[in-house]
This record gives sequence, C-alpha cells and structure tokens, in this order.
Amino acid sequence: MIQGFDVSRYQAGIDMAAARQAGMRFVFVRASIGAEADWACGQHLYSAQGLLARGTYHALLPEVPPAVQAVTYYASLAASGGFLVELPPVLDVEKAGLDETMARRFLDELERLWQRRPLIYTSESKWHKLVGRDRAWARDYRLWVAHWNVPEPRLPTPWTEWAFWQYTVDQVPFWPRKLDLDLFRGNEQELWRL
Repeated sequence: MIQGFDVSRYQAGIDMAAARQAGMRFVFVRASIGAEADWACGQHLYSAQGLLARGTYHALLPEVPPAVQAVTYYASLAASGGFLVELPPVLDVEKAGLDETMARRFLDELERLWQRRPLIYTSESKWHKLVGRDRAWARDYRLWVAHWNVPEPRLPTPWTEWAFWQYTVDQVPFWPRKLDLDLFRGNEQELWRL
C-alpha cells in the first residue's frame, strides 16, 4: 500500500518536498466547496508537481445546485492548472442535507465536463444516512473511504473494497498540526495509472 494525505486551504504552505521525504507518495487537494474555489488549490498542486501523484476533490454542499458546483469545480481546476493532475477527480459526500439526487447530478455533470470517471469520498455512516444503502449505481465509482483509527474500514454498501482509505488524523514531521492521512490499495505504478 502507498501512503498519502489530503489538504485544503487550512494547510496552505505545507512542504511537499518534506512530505515526499517522509514517505508520502500522493496528495488530494481540495479544489472547491459549494460554489467557492479553494484559494490554496493552485499553490498545493504546483508545489507537489513532480514529487507526488496529485488529485483534487470537491466538497458538495446541499444549498447550491449540483450542476453549479460541478462547474465551479471544473472552473477552479482550469484556473489552477488542475487538469494536469494525475489522479481522478473526487466528489466529497459528507455534509448534512445532501441526498442521492444531488450526488448523482453532480457526478453526471462532472463526468460530462471532465470526461473522466470520478471517485467518491465518504464514510459508511454518512453515505447510508445521506444517500442510502445498496445504491447499485455507486459500484461504478471507486471508493475513497473515511474511517479513522481502525484496523480495517467499514464500507458503505454497495462497495466491497476501497481504493483509498483516509485512516487517521495524525501528527507528521512535515506539518506542525494534525493532518489527514490516507492509503492507496495498490503499488506506485498502479497509483499513477488511475
């Protein structure tokens, strides 16, 4: 398995070279939330270039139409050079008030714009509460599951395996505060081929 981490504007200035030296091999960068671009996205992507496999994610909010959010995500990536990233785009499903229709509309619009199949980031409890159980269509998307401090994550249905696992929030040598850490199920060559 390969180790990485995820960041947003709250980790602006993080040292990507030091992260690489500490064993990190990928980073997910928040590109946008709702109808707002994350101002640190371009800085993160630029500083990780050539050091880490880079991906981006969008935090879906219930109060903004999903198609508007997909366009916001797309536009924020265009502005920050985010289309040069190595990893697929990600939909973050965790905010109260979201539902299955919103998630599906966002995914459909994002895939239409990007021409690439996104990943879905969520936890078992959030997915089941917000979207529901046994949504067969979700199997078409790779899962980035959040479940901290356990030996193996619980997966929302219908998934039977995870591609990425956000497994802890921990102190790291390259950042002065706690940071979300992630694993990729596979080797480095597989990571770069996603």
